Amino acid sequence: MKTAKEIAEYCIYYFGAKNEAITNLKLQKILYYIQAWHLVYFNGDPLFSEEPEAWANGPVYRSVYNIYKKYSIGNIKINTSFKNIDNDLMTKETQLGLSPKQINLIRAVLQKYGSIPTFSLVHLTHSEDPWNNARLGVKEFQSSSNPIHHSAMRDYYSRKLTEWQSRGK
Repeated sequence: MKTAKEIAEYCIYYFGAKNEAITNLKLQKILYYIQAWHLVYFNGDPLFSEEPEAWANGPVYRSVYNIYKKYSIGNIKINTSFKNIDNDLMTKETQLGLSPKQINLIRAVLQKYGSIPTFSLVHLTHSEDPWNNARLGVKEFQSSSNPIHHSAMRDYYSRKLTEWQSRGK
């Protein structure tokens, strides 16, 4: 099993290779969706063990937040140059030691959710049950370290997938 930090590093590398910016806030939402869809497609097995916390701006992986909080609302900087983007990404993916199916899932999530503006991702997580249920009894802008459990994520996104499939999406 990987750590949230390892997957975050890959996400930052991926966006850097594509010459696209990513903030800590967006990274948190991307990690959340990677984990959620991994739970759905890999029979409830998490990609990494850490559960997100239901913060006011959506799901947050505290260990990753603490590493990148120095960037505040700015873009996370990556200190590398890319010679051949596809080869560089494949090398990084090999270093992760994940299966091709896991890599394909991560790439699909990065492509799907990575194109969504940061605050649209925040609003999306706010419209979904796992974050809302973890914040029951917590005021709108109040801090919270309530966990969003993997089982809640798996159940909710499995239902969403079934709904989409039944509508032919």
